[in-house]
Amino acid sequence: MKAAGVIEQSLDESNASHCEGLFGNAIAMWQKLEQIHNAKTPGTRFNAIHSLFSIRKEDDETLEALMTRTKAAMQRVKSLRPTPDGAYTLEMLDNELVIATLLQALPDSFNHVTSSLYIQSDLSLEMLERAFLSEDVH
Repeated sequence: MKAAGVIEQSLDESNASHCEGLFGNAIAMWQKLEQIHNAKTPGTRFNAIHSLFSIRKEDDETLEALMTRTKAAMQRVKSLRPTPDGAYTLEMLDNELVIATLLQALPDSFNHVTSSLYIQSDLSLEMLERAFLSEDVH
């Protein structure tokens, strides 16, 4: 009950609406918020990987703060992996890195392609290759 109270008190208006009917149940509220804010889709993983590789030391930032920020970004990448049970393989990571690189390499004129691929819940390298080939034909 204490955990539910802490979660309820920390919710803003929009997040409170997601938890309607769940108040008093800390586990259900936490799971609902995680489902909304920590979607484990390829698109969110690619954005997290991009954020990780985009980190640059700020002029007034200490190296210790840079390390902390980088570790937090890596933790975000790890938290978005599709299988929390440890079944996430190096092959899956390799494929996702290729996909993320290919999508990031496209110029803005391909935003229609990238946005349609980012929303796929099961984006694979094969799906991306088919989309690229189809786009080349058009």
